[in-house]
Amino acid sequence: MSARTLVDRLGERAALGRLIEAVRAGQGRALVVRGDPGAGKTVLLEYLAGRGRGCRVARAAGVQSEMELAFAGLHQLCAPMLSRAEALEVAAERPVVCLVDDEQWLDRASAQTLGFAARRLAADPVGLVFAAREPGPDLAGLPELDVAGLGEEDARALLDSALTGPLDERVRDLIVAETQGNPLALLELPRGLTPAQLAGGFGLPAATPLTGGVAPGAGRGRAG
Repeated sequence: MSARTLVDRLGERAALGRLIEAVRAGQGRALVVRGDPGAGKTVLLEYLAGRGRGCRVARAAGVQSEMELAFAGLHQLCAPMLSRAEALEVAAERPVVCLVDDEQWLDRASAQTLGFAARRLAADPVGLVFAAREPGPDLAGLPELDVAGLGEEDARALLDSALTGPLDERVRDLIVAETQGNPLALLELPRGLTPAQLAGGFGLPAATPLTGGVAPGAGRGRAG
């Protein structure tokens, strides 16, 4: 997905904007961006990174194959700052915003450490933002930002922006309904249809099943 999947998302962008402004003002903030696979969590983190002018932005992402490696995620996040370890407080130089994607795949030691730190941010200019399908217990109690499917009008707009050929109105309605407004699904599902099907020339296509990693609701209650 690219920044174009940020169709609408005005509420989410406003929430992230408030967070970055608070961090710039010297206030610690933590947030969990929560949503189904393909809902746009990663794109929102990219948006926040782009708004991080004047801040040091550190990034990490949970990797399923590294879940058994203690502190793998924490090392990924902190490695670029290790050269300043002697100074101890990197945030004293300028505000720090830490972005952690796919928190559900973080190793437990990293998740526990980052969750502990996130609950104790106060007057430090540090922001910790996690993106997760279903946040783990180590993030319990942190503020959450739910990322749901796009509304019908915005889903139609995103779908139209991804297609170069004609799209039958009835086919558009079926795709929007099938994907439940999930941005990635809106972009992926039409790829399984021929131009003739999209144009409605041979009747309405049968519903195309979405893959488990993209289907709305996938990943709830489990990693992946």
